[in-house]
Amino acid sequence: MEGRRALRSNCIVRIPAATLLLVGLCSAALAQWSEPVNVSRITAGAGTFYSRLARDSFGTLHASWVHDMGNGYDWVEYSCKPESVDTWSVPVRVSRDSFPQCEAAIAIGPGREPCVVWSSDQGLGYLYIARRSGDTWTQPQKLEGWNGWGQAMRASGDSFNRIHVVWHDASGTNWNMYYALFDSTGWHGPETLASQPDSFQYGFPHAATDRRGNPHVSFQCDEPYDVAALYTHKTDTGWTTPEVIPKGLPGHWGRDVAIALDSADCPHVVWQGYCRHLYYSRRKGDTWSLPERLDSVEPAFNPTLCIDHWGRVSVIYSDYGLGFLERVCYQGVWGPPVPINSVSACGDIVAAPDKLHLLFQKDEPEWRDMWYTERELAPPGIGSEPGQKALAEIQLRQSPVLPGSLIEFQVRQPSRVGIDIFDSSGRCVSRLNLGLLGPGTHAMRPFRFLPGAGIYVCRVRVGAETESLKLVRVHE
Repeated sequence: MEGRRALRSNCIVRIPAATLLLVGLCSAALAQWSEPVNVSRITAGAGTFYSRLARDSFGTLHASWVHDMGNGYDWVEYSCKPESVDTWSVPVRVSRDSFPQCEAAIAIGPGREPCVVWSSDQGLGYLYIARRSGDTWTQPQKLEGWNGWGQAMRASGDSFNRIHVVWHDASGTNWNMYYALFDSTGWHGPETLASQPDSFQYGFPHAATDRRGNPHVSFQCDEPYDVAALYTHKTDTGWTTPEVIPKGLPGHWGRDVAIALDSADCPHVVWQGYCRHLYYSRRKGDTWSLPERLDSVEPAFNPTLCIDHWGRVSVIYSDYGLGFLERVCYQGVWGPPVPINSVSACGDIVAAPDKLHLLFQKDEPEWRDMWYTERELAPPGIGSEPGQKALAEIQLRQSPVLPGSLIEFQVRQPSRVGIDIFDSSGRCVSRLNLGLLGPGTHAMRPFRFLPGAGIYVCRVRVGAETESLKLVRVHE
């Protein structure tokens, strides 16, 4: 409790004693990257690769990766973390059999359940998907009509609970790009996304899905004596012609091209560009912005990005001289690089309304596991940059009131406010986003959002600050 004495009160939350009983209290979190947590916890094999992360509508995080057993064969593994729980579940194997040089990806699909898709690179050359059903995983479904060397798989879910999968075929001298759709009826595809004559190699895609359920894909093209970063998306009439993302620099050089969509479905991309530096551009209408360089003197690699609720762009990347870094852009202004750790790494990031979530593997032989870290989000100007101390603070106080149970917020400065309620299993049963609230007193009645008698966790979010307390509903 020592750390709580220095808090400045920004919000007072009043919980009545009638029907809802206060059981516990936990502390607030600031906009700092948390201490990394070991997710994979492997005890044998050569290491883990292909970190992939997804978040469902209940706030549960789902992670998948490939476990290299060190004997030429790999397992596809999975773990999850409900929003109100601090620990990750014990990893389980999703693939029923081991495969040589396997690659995998994860997304939320039919039934709002996580689906893991993977391929084998040698010999069999198949592509599979499995869906979690309760506490088990379904029998893997093979994509019929595909028998190639699938690499660099990416999966993206949409609001219709479908999964869009992209990959490249490395079985020949020309690497072509492919796409398939998975929904409640099964696989659809594959179809060719982009192809070229021999000596042209399309590959290493990254995908995002817009509000209409259309996938947007960034990828690279290895042409003779040149490398280009490209972009395409699917419309009602099919895929658009791949377009080169402008560089504004001599030579078309673009590797590791990552993509994310903002609230207007405009694509933002980041890539390793000319002289191995890191560049960013966004597309508005049919025009790409002039590329902006993000790294310092040292070459940068393994970039990824996401866009939060307020439209801020967070770019995660590795720098040979500085380690694993993040840069944040708001309204066209980039903040300074902020270290996540001192070891270079590659990872996958997703944004929630109140947090950024990052799953990564460290680029050192002794670091064989998957690691997870997170940081709180604040409204712009209130702890909006990692490493910047939040201005808003919260205190929780219990005060008896009449039956009816009011939660009261006395907000001292404009802040985005939300309330999340979780059951005893960690499942989010209610989520209330109250929006941007101005200074003053605000109230809501939580009783009707509790589905029945039992123990619940009520988490209150004001800006980047959160407080949680356990509640007991004693009557149906």
